[in-house]
Amino acid sequence: MSYDLSVPASLIAERMGLNFPEDRWPDLVKGLEKTAQCLGLESSHALVARLLSHSFGQREVQALAAHLTIGETHFFRSPDTFAMLQSWLLPELIAAQQNTTRRLRIWSAGCATGQEPYSLAILISRLIPDRADWDVTILGTDVNHEVFATAGKAEYTQWSFRGTPSWVVNGYFTRTPEGRYLLDPAIRDMVTFRYLNLVDDVYPSLGSDLHDFDLILCRNVLMYFSRETATRVADRLHRSLREGGYFLVTPSEASREIQGDLTSLMSNGEIIYKKAPKINGAGQGDPHGLVAERRAAEQPAHKTHARPAAAAASHPQRAAHESKEQRHPAASAKPAHAPRKAAPSEGPRVDRRGKNRPFAAYAEKLAAEAATRPAKETDPVEAAREARLLADRGELGHALARCESALDCDKLNPSLYYLKASILQELGRPDEAEQALQSTLFLDGSFALARIMLGAIARNQSRSGEAAKHFREALVLLAQMPSNTVLPETDGLTAGEMAETVASLMGSECVS
Repeated sequence: MSYDLSVPASLIAERMGLNFPEDRWPDLVKGLEKTAQCLGLESSHALVARLLSHSFGQREVQALAAHLTIGETHFFRSPDTFAMLQSWLLPELIAAQQNTTRRLRIWSAGCATGQEPYSLAILISRLIPDRADWDVTILGTDVNHEVFATAGKAEYTQWSFRGTPSWVVNGYFTRTPEGRYLLDPAIRDMVTFRYLNLVDDVYPSLGSDLHDFDLILCRNVLMYFSRETATRVADRLHRSLREGGYFLVTPSEASREIQGDLTSLMSNGEIIYKKAPKINGAGQGDPHGLVAERRAAEQPAHKTHARPAAAAASHPQRAAHESKEQRHPAASAKPAHAPRKAAPSEGPRVDRRGKNRPFAAYAEKLAAEAATRPAKETDPVEAAREARLLADRGELGHALARCESALDCDKLNPSLYYLKASILQELGRPDEAEQALQSTLFLDGSFALARIMLGAIARNQSRSGEAAKHFREALVLLAQMPSNTVLPETDGLTAGEMAETVASLMGSECVS
């Protein structure tokens, strides 16, 4: 491998929180090579170049997670932990809700192939015989999307039961003709699985129902993060607890940094953190800081007398990112939050912050090579990647040329026309950008970002009625997607986040 492995190590630490110090670089090399093959790339070098071109989206995260993380565990792993859960922690939580809401919310963060949340579901089924009268949520999340195929099917091999009590296998599983073990459907249906990147996604969140948990388990996960990242993730998990809720990690992961302001308890060698009720001070009546975060999002990033709506109209995706970072300051402390790509009105994210990133020199080298390479030497995908690199460096003329080279080879690709429009808009050529956006929508009428950029251009030109029409159509398209869907061609923004930004643009003269 001809490049410095600190480059991909920095990228992966930034985007996924996974820590690969030099002594783990052999594992990193293997993971990169397998990921490149998975994505159809010729080499791990091509993979790193792709990531540096701001193509570090959900697809890349999922592929890397599949080959860089260990997605294997077994039922009732750590018997002492589950004995403690069964003997007093879960009964305490159940008793507290028995005569009130009868609601119990549990989150297994980093659930792998589902053995941990299913083990919890088995315990709950034994502790709450009348659970039909309860509102029980058991959520399993993981950054490796591939594990959900096994988790959702709930079919396991004998290896998943090493050290597991015999009553679990005999009472809750059926042996299949192939010699596998199929979980009781009643237990399987108690658990919901969802993709979540603990480092980069938004939580606590009312919109995605990631809040007010009674119990959060994040075991054998934080150990893969740097201390700084682990502390930041733990803080966000703490805020996702209700007052009186519990947070569990493994003893080896416990630390003062992880504990934060939680109260630590000991039980048979297990370290348990409890969120005490707030009596005085900020946050009273808003234990998770959700109201405060919303209010922060409504404030401008800097003190200014400019109209917020007008500023957002110029750069709707930039406004969305600023709002997201204000709501979640811990996440925005990273050098570059999320897989930043193309902005609806500002081109493929001309990010001057990139010069401060540890791998900026490498990115500039790639971009310099792209600026001088003849178009015929690259395919459309490569040309588009280079166009984004050049745009990120501010070389918009070269970026436009590479984008047009890509279009010459692939004239029916709506994403390329959107990329061209983004660059033209950054160049101050909105009329040509509009033409490119119309081509985008001709090829793909569901391309919501094209509608948003058209609305932004129209509003900037005081065509309020036309702008409102585009924004309304964009909202219709966004509403057809799950709110946590990461939009292609964005900086990792979700459909819900973009919809909030578009809605904010539809005030005053933009409402017809």
